[in-house]
Amino acid sequence: MKKVAVSWKILKNGLNFEGTCLNKNCKAYKETIIMNMGLKQTYELGNPNLTNQTSTICPACQSYTMPRSCFFKNCKWKINGIKKTRKGPIIINSDWIFVENKYVRFNKKDSSFLKFSFLKIQTRPGI
Repeated sequence: MKKVAVSWKILKNGLNFEGTCLNKNCKAYKETIIMNMGLKQTYELGNPNLTNQTSTICPACQSYTMPRSCFFKNCKWKINGIKKTRKGPIIINSDWIFVENKYVRFNKKDSSFLKFSFLKIQTRPGI
């Protein structure tokens, strides 16, 4: 029997946030979900009211879901941020990184967004 991916676990091109739906009435309740934000995206974590910014919502129930990490697929991406550490804040500025025909998780070793006091994520088409 062929397995079919559920709609809340499908990665699409561009920026994809990972989170857990906490809506008790949702079929994805307490499951890891993927929230596709698309290409040509600028997302500032902690500022959902920016013009032209999509809210992080569960694809199964449309409830707000707090992102904890993200993936990139078939795009260019870069981040700028301030990471909180025991030794003080660290400024992080990446160059554009190209991901083609696969997906990449942001910061595999320490993927929690909670460790950033500010985080700006940008994606663009890969071409």
